[in-house]
Amino acid sequence: MQGVVDFLNGIVWNQWFIFAIVVVGAGFTVAFGFLQVRHFRLMWRELRESARAATGIAPVQALLISLSARLGTGNIAGVATAIAMGGPGAVVWMWIAALLGMATAFAEGTLAQAFKERRGSEYHGGPGFYLSRGTGINGFGVAYAVVITLAFGIFIPGTQSNSITQVFEGAWHIPTWLGSLIVVGLMVLISAGGVKRFATFSDWAVPFAAGIYCLTAVVVLVANAAVIPSMIQLMFASAFGSDAALGGLLGTAVAWGVKRGVYSNEAGEGTAAHAAAAAHTTHPAKQGLIQSLGVFIDTIMLCSATALMMLVTDSYNVVDPDGGFLVEHLPGTPSGAAFPQAAVDSLLPGVGGSLIAVIVFFFAFTTLLYYVFTVEMNLKRLLGDRKVWRWVTIAVISVVALYGGMQKSELVWALGDLGVGLNTWVNMTGLVVLTPVTLKILNDYRKQRKQGLNPSFDPRRLGIERAVFWEEEVDSGRLTLNDLDAAGEYLPARPDAAPAGQAAGAVADETPDPGRAGGD
Repeated sequence: MQGVVDFLNGIVWNQWFIFAIVVVGAGFTVAFGFLQVRHFRLMWRELRESARAATGIAPVQALLISLSARLGTGNIAGVATAIAMGGPGAVVWMWIAALLGMATAFAEGTLAQAFKERRGSEYHGGPGFYLSRGTGINGFGVAYAVVITLAFGIFIPGTQSNSITQVFEGAWHIPTWLGSLIVVGLMVLISAGGVKRFATFSDWAVPFAAGIYCLTAVVVLVANAAVIPSMIQLMFASAFGSDAALGGLLGTAVAWGVKRGVYSNEAGEGTAAHAAAAAHTTHPAKQGLIQSLGVFIDTIMLCSATALMMLVTDSYNVVDPDGGFLVEHLPGTPSGAAFPQAAVDSLLPGVGGSLIAVIVFFFAFTTLLYYVFTVEMNLKRLLGDRKVWRWVTIAVISVVALYGGMQKSELVWALGDLGVGLNTWVNMTGLVVLTPVTLKILNDYRKQRKQGLNPSFDPRRLGIERAVFWEEEVDSGRLTLNDLDAAGEYLPARPDAAPAGQAAGAVADETPDPGRAGGD
């Protein structure tokens, strides 16, 4: 089976596809006016100004849920594998993929909001919705829904359960079969409560795990501060082929850096868009900006923490493509979570195994929960909105997680790469096709924000079709629009009108200070 999966990965993850991911991200960056830099402060401001609502979930909750997908084994084991296969330079290409991916994530989050729908007290959306409604080709969205259902239901869950059981066994000698049962049991308990229970768990689990991990990294890096400059120099030299020992890995560094970058931050994969659609907001671009932060937090912050910990403590190996090792600091140690465990142990002997095991559990477990949420949503998109799909999803992913938790890492990760690649192929194609729609929404947001207004959204004003949810919000009075003058310039909403975005029982977003609106 390993040979078949490797063959398929060779087709899906060919060099042209990797090149295309970088090019598309660069294209979005230029088209959106370098929003990663231009609106970086505004991303944090929108996050701070977001509010909770009776319908849907808060924008900050949507970010945390999407981070529960992004923050997984890719941040720890994935970074270690990238360095092992592509050298330290692979980390630089992970950064490049992430910076460009912030623009891609903006497009996903914005489109997910624009074409979402209301189901009871929840909002549903994602690539399956915007690919069909945005393009007017229903089969486009159906294709993605099928692909991601297979990927998140069958191909990828094993990577998360496998990483958990491996660190459990290494740190506490828990058999893999018992670790798998623990993971699946907790997954069923939380998943049964739907997105609300998932959001409540993510509210504390994601910040807790990320905070502990960052604190650990800071301690290790401070203790080895003297060698950080030389390690950063090595990373860039390796990334661009100028290092004497590792220069031959240039192509491999690019491939592994981009591949593991996409696996970790999921920009272009479309997965985080499901969480983005679930948020309550007054304008799609708001959530798009917030979702861009997820890529920054995932790769620039947490993946960098993993990489630097390993590099400054010499807790890594680099494989020679021709056989053997170019660098072998940890003889006999397989690539994966064992590398950062060794990094922590170098400073705190005996602590690394347990600490990394706890962090890996939270990262990987919340990602597994996100898979349940995503597959359920797409099954409802394909087969109708019935609660039975939640239990079907839980049952299938439970079986896959149990199996993956007891298998060798090589096969599990190869299957995961295949699932990620298939998702990205379909979603990236759609994002490119829908670029004009994303630009309309972004320019509309900028125009209102520049005038000191709290942006509100009416798709009909922009000529955007099939954004049914927003049309209903405007027609019902749940969303009060900023007025337009005869020249088409925005004016504040009528003094007697409810604040933009305030529905019955909902909390409106804070109106921004006009004096600070134009500086981003």
